[in-house]
Amino acid sequence: MQSSAEIVQDTRARQEKAFELPLSNCFFGRQQWPGRPVPAFGVLHLGFDRLTFPTSRHASIVAKSGYHGGVRRRHLLASLFFLPALSRAADPGQSLRGTLTKGAILRTPDGKAVSLTGDADTMGVVNDARLEGADFEVFGKSEGPDRFAINPIHTRAMFVHKDGKRLSVTYWCDVCAIRTYTPGICWCCREETALDLVEPGKLSSQ
Repeated sequence: MQSSAEIVQDTRARQEKAFELPLSNCFFGRQQWPGRPVPAFGVLHLGFDRLTFPTSRHASIVAKSGYHGGVRRRHLLASLFFLPALSRAADPGQSLRGTLTKGAILRTPDGKAVSLTGDADTMGVVNDARLEGADFEVFGKSEGPDRFAINPIHTRAMFVHKDGKRLSVTYWCDVCAIRTYTPGICWCCREETALDLVEPGKLSSQ
């Protein structure tokens, strides 16, 4: 018959094995098992090829046994290694503001004509005739005195300034209640989406 210490040790080993999943089964932010997303607190083990995901059950076992091996030094090292990269990724870059004109040209207050570039969805926005003449602001990186690369569409790097407010550029299907971030037809009902300028704070709460 196992002693209490042996039971705790055996349970600990099974828990760690159950929740250490190969990185080969994962992709950024999500993991391919019962369709659940990878928890944001998953920790990458430096020098290992596995991800460890703490669970409430595991936390209970740790608390009862007094075992703190799950908080390993390499967890802290991994966090310190990746935090600077995450900070840089969150940096929106440079800002450019002016009047959006035909041909994806932004005319700045000092009279310069700057050509805007970006991914396909971004170019769909800056070429939208409904936005011509708008007080437009973009985030990205300058590629010279007359060229500016806008951040990818998923970063929501384009805004319209109107009535003293800074509004995100979105597109809305009133029939299906679906919001997108580039013009075109609704993927559901196949009707054209309407330009919908929305305060960023309202988007994050939806």
